[in-house]
Amino acid sequence: MRIVAETGKPIAQVAQVAQALVRLRRENARLKKDSKELAMERDVLERCMVLWVK
Repeated sequence: MRIVAETGKPIAQVAQVAQALVRLRRENARLKKDSKELAMERDVLERCMVLWVK
């Protein structure tokens, strides 16, 4: 309610922005997790390549 009072925006608009923020945070967390997994897969493939080249 503080945001509504401070900005003068309608409650529905503030709620919509808040929901979008929650979705973006979830998406960000998922992308960070995916990035971590891909980095681990890349490291494994690099090690395999080194062994294969030898």
